[in-house]
Amino acid sequence: MSKVIDLRKYTKLIPTPVTEITKEQFFAYERTRMEGKVNMLDLEAVCPLTGLKPEDIKAIQQNFQVLNQKFNKSWKSR
Repeated sequence: MSKVIDLRKYTKLIPTPVTEITKEQFFAYERTRMEGKVNMLDLEAVCPLTGLKPEDIKAIQQNFQVLNQKFNKSWKSR
């Protein structure tokens, strides 16, 4: 049985400005996403795994393509 996720909290979050997201924060999010073990909209599960605040996660999700392009060279070299 899958967990029901209440997205009302998520939609009310004001994301961190994208310019404040660091390479380390993006990599923490991306590692967790690539593992595929949790629903990335489940902030209660994602926050402890990544060490990120919900506002940071929303900023990364909303600006994933831009951040991926910005940090892509660094990510490939890891």
